[in-house]
Amino acid sequence: MERRTLAVGLQPDRVVLISNWADGNHLIPVAPGENWFRKQQELEGKVAIMYSGNLGVVHETESLIPVIRRLSAMPEVCVLFVGEGQGKTRLEDWVCTERLENVRFVGYQAKEHLRYSLSAGDIHLVTLRAEMEGLSVPSKVYGIMAVGRPVVFIGPEKSEVAALVRDAGCGEVFAPGESEKAAQAILDLARDCHRRERLGLAGRRYFEHFLDKHFAIQRFYEVLKQMTVGSGGSE
Repeated sequence: MERRTLAVGLQPDRVVLISNWADGNHLIPVAPGENWFRKQQELEGKVAIMYSGNLGVVHETESLIPVIRRLSAMPEVCVLFVGEGQGKTRLEDWVCTERLENVRFVGYQAKEHLRYSLSAGDIHLVTLRAEMEGLSVPSKVYGIMAVGRPVVFIGPEKSEVAALVRDAGCGEVFAPGESEKAAQAILDLARDCHRRERLGLAGRRYFEHFLDKHFAIQRFYEVLKQMTVGSGGSE
């Protein structure tokens, strides 16, 4: 988004970049044995591949179909969609037609339950359509990192989320046309609990150092303070 604003002629000294964030005090990792949501969804003994949040017009939906098809061959895997959006109806219809028994859909969860629902996913899917690069950032990725779960991102390789996943070392990135590669990566992760744990811990560490709520609050404070002083105001 910063690159786009500069590209249309805005002066660099008029642009301030403040990262998205999540509340690291509220969103914390919850162990499977202590997670009522995981038990409620009958995920015990399963590897849960989760898509959490909005599945709307900016998200890559078509690339998920080959991924789900590959995952349906593993009875120990459950694909769980938590949330809503126009893309959900498309996937629900397809899953019904294919008669896939290991794919489930549930609605949005209350904010106070978010740590439990996000932690219930062993691997999280995040998607973005190619033409949305620089226009939309799927904010779900910050909550996923906060609860210490690995991310498989399907979207533009130069987008914010792709750079974030690479920098944090918390998952893998695939272009929208690389569904088969993404599916194989998810299958490999599903069979390797130790790697999932390492990626999740890396995401939580990065989140704690750069993306927690208090960092954004401090940056907003600094910018507003500078604007007030620069305009001749007082604190």
